[in-house]
Amino acid sequence: MTPARDPEHQFFVMRLLLLPPGHPMESVTSGALRATGRNWLNDAEVIMLGLGITDDFGVDGWRRLDRSQQKLCKAALKAWKHRVVLPAIWRTESEWFYEQLAKLNNDGLIPYIDLLPLRRPWSLAVRWAPWGSTMWRFYRAWCISRVTGSVPMMVWGRGEAAVKLESCSLCGLREVGLWHILVECRELLSHRVDLPHGARAGLPAWALESCESVPELELRVRYTGLCLCAVICGYRR
Repeated sequence: MTPARDPEHQFFVMRLLLLPPGHPMESVTSGALRATGRNWLNDAEVIMLGLGITDDFGVDGWRRLDRSQQKLCKAALKAWKHRVVLPAIWRTESEWFYEQLAKLNNDGLIPYIDLLPLRRPWSLAVRWAPWGSTMWRFYRAWCISRVTGSVPMMVWGRGEAAVKLESCSLCGLREVGLWHILVECRELLSHRVDLPHGARAGLPAWALESCESVPELELRVRYTGLCLCAVICGYRR
């Protein structure tokens, strides 16, 4: 079995065939190519085809490369990686992400269009924010709440995220959710009175929307975390 006779395998075998002559993997790859049963090469093929990768060096391109010229081989591999492989992975990830996002309730406290992009990298300022373990726990709860519109019980070890709670552990009101916790609960009024006037008027959007300023973000995350913690931990009493 060779890449020329088996085009389904050429998409991933090329990387191995471009290793320098005498490389330890050469005998392993040759043995796998000669095998008649299913092996790890088939599994690798499934992964690549699952990512939609169908553009490779091709048989002619492979034959033109001199395996003894490893700099040229590595340059060709690197170009293929950045031109074909990484875009395919990013495309597959994005498709999965938006499929999952579409399954969420679009009637949340904040429309999802206002929450996107959810997957942009942290800024360096947030990544190195001098927060302690409690603030980072608040941040986790804040992230879950803003995406799902639910009460993140799991952050404090109290089960799964819940869109509705049977009752508020602080005031006893029945059938409450994130809106009640961030906006209405009278037992949490002390947390709200310290917020800026514009923030109080814009709840819950103000608490759950992101911002570039780390001090401002910290204020929003802290408020959300304190309110959620008070209600969720209140069930333990």
